Amino acid sequence: MKSAVNNRVIDINQLRYRWSGQTQDCLSLPSLVVEQGQHLFIKGPSGSGKTTLLNLLSGILVAESGTLKVLNTELSSLSAMKRDRFRGDHLGVIFQQFNLLPYLSTLDNILLPLNFSRYRRDRAPQPRQQAEQWMGLFGLPEGVISQPVNRLSIGQQQRVAIARALMGRPELIIADEPTSALDADNRDRFVDWLFNAAEQAGSTVVFVSHDASLAKHFHHEVDLAQLNQAAKQEVEG
Repeated sequence: MKSAVNNRVIDINQLRYRWSGQTQDCLSLPSLVVEQGQHLFIKGPSGSGKTTLLNLLSGILVAESGTLKVLNTELSSLSAMKRDRFRGDHLGVIFQQFNLLPYLSTLDNILLPLNFSRYRRDRAPQPRQQAEQWMGLFGLPEGVISQPVNRLSIGQQQRVAIARALMGRPELIIADEPTSALDADNRDRFVDWLFNAAEQAGSTVVFVSHDASLAKHFHHEVDLAQLNQAAKQEVEG
């Protein structure tokens, strides 16, 4: 089991990344630390580096220089295969478009991460019971568990996406613009559900959105347009 030294789930220092063929960095972060249980809200307009940062945190991209540690693991030191395994074991991801599989039932969608991670299977010894626990917490009716997920409402599908990310209790939940299709009341309700579930799972949440009104829910807020030195230099230039 991974553990975070000094309770640091994310530890970034002098991180730089540039796209292949480019002469300038698109991301340059002097420092960013997220402690265990300290939910982080990252805001910023298009082009501020939000997607790039999420891809670095999840090991899809590798930094040019500097350090990026997740759960005290320097991701750039791992091979692509080991980064994939690390992501499957320790990260739950909630996508903007949910990315549910329409031909699977609600239950099978929720259980999907367990198919790719023995570590998370071991943390869900009674997988159906854990899935039903999340469904109950999110107010999903029992009758939808065997239904094809594409028969559910958008709001229900969103809750299924949270439940899927939480299966096996991953240490870090990354939410990428998950409330963009919701009105204000449902956005607030979504964040409440996510926080309640993260507390029960012992997970830390990194939540990315352009909607600055959501910041009031979070312990810690970062404006990536200000933190990202590469974005600031582009604006100033």
